[in-house]
Amino acid sequence: MKKMATLTTFSALMLLSSFQGATAADTVLQVSTWAGPNHGVNTIVWPTWGKWVEEATDGRVSVNVTHDLGPPNAQMELVADGVADVTWLFHGLMPGRFELTKLPEFPTFEDFSSENASVAYWRTHQEYLSDASEHRGVEVLGLGVHGPGALFLAEPIESLDDLQGRRARIGGGVMADISSALSLTGVALPPGGTYEAATQG
Repeated sequence: MKKMATLTTFSALMLLSSFQGATAADTVLQVSTWAGPNHGVNTIVWPTWGKWVEEATDGRVSVNVTHDLGPPNAQMELVADGVADVTWLFHGLMPGRFELTKLPEFPTFEDFSSENASVAYWRTHQEYLSDASEHRGVEVLGLGVHGPGALFLAEPIESLDDLQGRRARIGGGVMADISSALSLTGVALPPGGTYEAATQG
């Protein structure tokens, strides 16, 4: 039903100013992350990206990942305000701020792998969407999507009508529009609290 768009951003001004006059190994990019320590972004993405940064700069720049600098919907402001240099976010957690980023959430991407859809999304952003300046104040390093989302229910259903009134954690974006059309009752939960809330009913 939903493909979640992730965005990696960094502050161009902070990054440029940190390089000026830098000597060997004294530039550290502060990365803000909001997901739990076992999340794939924290166990795979940041370590891999950090290694790429160090290799590309011959060790002059390193990456320091910090947890819980702010909630998921405040990540872009953390970078724009210079609290962090790099972060990742989900556009749907900031309703009303982003509209064009809903594009990869539409079901038309259903037959794409997440890799192919991410490449198509990035190219579309670079050629068309970036002109709208929805990400003003930060520099976009990459955009991507993951595979289709799913509804996890405690009891089986026979039809979409059976979903009416059911409580569900809604992430925002097109997911919120679909959930409203299905008459689901949205429950406000941070992304990291979904599993625990579901297991507790």
